[in-house]
Amino acid sequence: MPGRTLIRLLRSSNPLGQTAAATGLSEAEKAAIVFTDKIKELITGVILGDGYIRMVGNDARLEVQQKDKEFVLLLWEVFDSIGLVGAKPTELSTFLKETGKTYYASKFVTFTHPYFTDLYNNWYTKVEGKNVKVIPNDCGLTQRVGRPQ
Repeated sequence: MPGRTLIRLLRSSNPLGQTAAATGLSEAEKAAIVFTDKIKELITGVILGDGYIRMVGNDARLEVQQKDKEFVLLLWEVFDSIGLVGAKPTELSTFLKETGKTYYASKFVTFTHPYFTDLYNNWYTKVEGKNVKVIPNDCGLTQRVGRPQ
């Protein structure tokens, strides 16, 4: 999977020197986070896929949920390296009576951040009272993210 190579390239040390507490980030901690072009491209790719942004209070957070546990952990490690996540990914299971099968997924959420709020305002619109993801014209597609040549 091409995204895994990108994720491994993005790993770096946490500029804050630690993982933030589970209660969230202070304004100073949020201001210290650097969203490099590679991180922004990764976020764009996540949003184009299974990721989504959700408003929580005045700011938004990124939420990732997929069945590929290893991929979710790699994404979490990238966001942990810049101080955007606290708790490690959790495992979820859903039993569907209709099929008699149990489905498994891994999930994590980032801390809220004004950068995600800007993305939320750019990517989501209300349709019949529901927030719907709409790919904006200026979504930041690059060759790394998947823009056709």
